[in-house]
Amino acid sequence: MRSATTPADSRAPQHQYLSLHVLESMVAVLPVRDENGQAKVVPYGGETRNLITAQSRRRAERTYSRERANAGEGALAGYSTGMRTREWALRTARALHDLGWDPGSDEALRLAKATLEAVGLKFGDKERTKDLTKVLLFAPRDTGEQIAETLAEHRDTATAWLADFETAKAQAAQRTRTTGRARRTTAAQSESESEPAQQDVPVTPLPPLPRELRNQVLAEYCRVRIVDLELRPS
Repeated sequence: MRSATTPADSRAPQHQYLSLHVLESMVAVLPVRDENGQAKVVPYGGETRNLITAQSRRRAERTYSRERANAGEGALAGYSTGMRTREWALRTARALHDLGWDPGSDEALRLAKATLEAVGLKFGDKERTKDLTKVLLFAPRDTGEQIAETLAEHRDTATAWLADFETAKAQAAQRTRTTGRARRTTAAQSESESEPAQQDVPVTPLPPLPRELRNQVLAEYCRVRIVDLELRPS
């Protein structure tokens, strides 16, 4: 015999829970480490497992989304993905070589570095970092290619500006060396009035990047494409 039900019994529960179970593979990337640099572990499921940081999980998600976008799949298909690197000058120079600039000459790299310096970036002081910016810069992956196309399109203007820029920079470096020598010999000069004074090297201010080039270069680094994610009811 069926028991009678009340209206309250036929209503949906007041509290509902969704339980998701996910199977995933994890590599030992960015494990949580202790003060001795050893990876921290935790007993779980009858086994000793590494603690994995949220950064490693997020990187896996970003990499997966980027690879799908580059393959023309998923919600980000057709959009340029970003990257964080110090090699923007090198990437721009390689793109210039692909556009026909002489790969046996360093003109492409010199122009790429000077262009980035002119918009406010600085490069390393050591031999191994002289072609790398001092800071990591996040920008769309094709920024180097886009800047190379701009420089190639205005090649005559860009190369003429580069010659003036390098001349002025060399004069500034010479003045710095001369000033340093003068400071080191100040005491000696004060003791010997007959010693000739150091001659200052005239310095030409660094010429700014032509406006049309500067605007396009900055626009490439600031370029953002936004994906609208539409929420649909399940």
